[in-house]
Amino acid sequence: MEGSVRETQLFNLRENPQELLREHHAPEVIAKTGNNPQAHERNLAEDPRFQQKRRELEALLVSEQQRFDDPYKLWDQQ
Repeated sequence: MEGSVRETQLFNLRENPQELLREHHAPEVIAKTGNNPQAHERNLAEDPRFQQKRRELEALLVSEQQRFDDPYKLWDQQ
């Protein structure tokens, strides 16, 4: 997709191990997959309740990128 997808994703892997998104809740997707996701099985990145965790994980990512001298940044990194 040549870098055109620019969306942060955050999942609680204990509760949503398949990393289901809002799109997976659509009736036509449920009909095709047979998977009926629960309300909490979605991307949590924009949920205000998880903003502190998101900031924490983003800071950890930057720290690890610096530690490994990784020159590649995500689209939304400073």
